[in-house]
Amino acid sequence: MPALLGPALLSGVLYVLAFPPYGVAPLAFVALVPWLVQILRTPHRRVRLLSSWVFCITISLLGFHWVAYVLKQFAGLPWILAGVGLLGFSTFGQLQVVGFALNAPRLAKFLRSSSHPALTLLWLAVGALTYTACDFLLPKLFRDTLGHSWANFSDLRLNARWAGAYGLTFVTSFCNLALAWAIVLWRDRDEPSAWPALKRGFPGLLASVILLITLLGYGASTREWIEKQYALATRKIPIAVIQANIGDIEKISAESGVRDARKKVLKTFFELSDQALARAPKTQAIIWPETSYPATFRTPDFADDLELDQQVENYSKSRRVGLFFGGYDQNRSLRKDYNAFFFLSPEAKDLQIYRKNRLLLFGEEMPFAQTFPQLRRWFPQVGNFGRGDGPTSMVLPTDPPTRAAPAICYEVLFSNDMIAAKKSGAEWILNITNDSWFGPYAEPELHLALSTFRSIELGIPMVRSTNTGITAWVDPTGKIREPTRTFEPAILPIELPIVPLPASWVERLGDLFGALSVVLAAIGHIGGQVWGTRRLSKV
Repeated sequence: MPALLGPALLSGVLYVLAFPPYGVAPLAFVALVPWLVQILRTPHRRVRLLSSWVFCITISLLGFHWVAYVLKQFAGLPWILAGVGLLGFSTFGQLQVVGFALNAPRLAKFLRSSSHPALTLLWLAVGALTYTACDFLLPKLFRDTLGHSWANFSDLRLNARWAGAYGLTFVTSFCNLALAWAIVLWRDRDEPSAWPALKRGFPGLLASVILLITLLGYGASTREWIEKQYALATRKIPIAVIQANIGDIEKISAESGVRDARKKVLKTFFELSDQALARAPKTQAIIWPETSYPATFRTPDFADDLELDQQVENYSKSRRVGLFFGGYDQNRSLRKDYNAFFFLSPEAKDLQIYRKNRLLLFGEEMPFAQTFPQLRRWFPQVGNFGRGDGPTSMVLPTDPPTRAAPAICYEVLFSNDMIAAKKSGAEWILNITNDSWFGPYAEPELHLALSTFRSIELGIPMVRSTNTGITAWVDPTGKIREPTRTFEPAILPIELPIVPLPASWVERLGDLFGALSVVLAAIGHIGGQVWGTRRLSKV
């Protein structure tokens, strides 16, 4: 049994170590190799599937262990049931490896039958497209993919401008597959000499090296070019981001009552905002994170709520500063609450509101609750929020005015949404989130790393505001600037540079590589079957 499960366990550990918070990014180019060697060599379907399920579960348990913390904090489950929930999640958390394993015998057959280096490269490419297609098609909680491991490569990650994260996944899986196939040929050789096997595996290894050197050169030149443009930036927006280290209003409510808890929350934000203005008097907008306003704004149910509204509006007017803040919006005619993002200007009469469109399953929305209403009764702690209208931009009345693309929590992980927001005029991304639900370690680093790809793809900076960290801003090279510590109050004044860069391929065409990989992988498998049939008929 150890010999059977060992490769999958090793691959799972290497895979997780390649991602933040560990960030040993080079491991991504070998992480799949032990598992790939096993599933490409074995003729037994059960072995392939078992190994792949172990790989899937290992990644999920080690990389997403904080899911148990979420279930404990957000859903109110006891630790035992939270652990069971984590195990349940882990069985389908990384299904792309299982999907790839189902196609492994066909790929191994194609590779074994190829006698020409060009054919070997073709089938390796089909294999990498197959892995990428499975990663694109099969559901994931955080939309993470193998290409996101490049977040710590200062130059290589810039290739996301033309390929997106799925394009980087293709390259990474190609390198893994080329190395794995060379090892398979060496281990399965019939003659004592290793040279014939190495000769057959050499084209894939050489292609991997050439590909990475080419991408490294493109990334380095692109990074230098962007850095030069930003060094010459003349237009900068003075803003300040507040991290108040307030994660869960219910905890405070239990200690001091709802009314006092709300006042305490606002008092903390006001005090930190005043400190930010004292430090940077020219600040034009202050940013508070997701759900920082502990009530529905401008739709008060009680006199206390109206008092809170007036405090916030008076603060903006008296300080002559705009306020971006997360809170709750309410549509009484539809009887719906929304996780919302507000912009309150001291001069503008109209309040700008963005309502969250991508809802977190089992947190803000119960799947299938409309079909099976009893689910809401069984799980009353799960929210029932309405959906907003989708991507847009909000105006910050600076001189000249600038527009920001609002994104709440993990909405920033959806490339095409952010592309649509930029096309509406956005010059920077404003992501507010509350990562306190996920614990102090691993998830905040991973969530931030995944979000950095939006700045790379769109060539615009991103400001990230969190309740408990990590608060930071990200430049268009994907570099995380001035990150705060988790679970500590912090003030982050930023002179945000606004530099118009030419549109990237991802922005022009959309994040298409994942869908394209599905089409190309299907063509490759069908073509391989036809080619194999004709080859046999000639024999």
